[in-house]
Amino acid sequence: MNAVFQAPSGMAGGGTTSGAVGVLWVDPRSTWADRDLDEFLIHELGHTLLFLDECRFRLFTSYPKLLKQENWVTSAIRKTVRPLDKAYHSAVVATEVLLARDEFLGHPDSSVLHPISPLLTQGAIRSVQDIDRPQVRSLLTDHALGILRHCRDEVERLDRKHGWNVADFNRP
Repeated sequence: MNAVFQAPSGMAGGGTTSGAVGVLWVDPRSTWADRDLDEFLIHELGHTLLFLDECRFRLFTSYPKLLKQENWVTSAIRKTVRPLDKAYHSAVVATEVLLARDEFLGHPDSSVLHPISPLLTQGAIRSVQDIDRPQVRSLLTDHALGILRHCRDEVERLDRKHGWNVADFNRP
């Protein structure tokens, strides 16, 4: 990221956008611990790397179809139904946060920015399953499908490693 700026907001603690790749906006809250800032930076770096990946390799086969409501899927972090590109980003970013927690941040008992790890795992698995429906999957390039498979494999590995039993969460 080559530009970081701080500006106040009553709605969000910052973000990135595909319209200004490499720019990070930050408005950290007084309630954020150091680990929350770490997770925020990992989260936004994940988005930025996907924006760059998209510029180089393409992730989606039809941009107009991404916006059609029949192609909306569940977001891993917000757990709301959103356009495919937003939910895809969410699944990848959730995976990156989980991997960072497992490798060096540690898994928190509570969290401000992201759900605790078992719930974030549940959201990531649900999002990947939603995206993997045939009608939606056809909107992803082979490259994007490879990234999604890798996310699924990593999240399932973490689930097994920690015994979170995410399958239990997926019951109606």
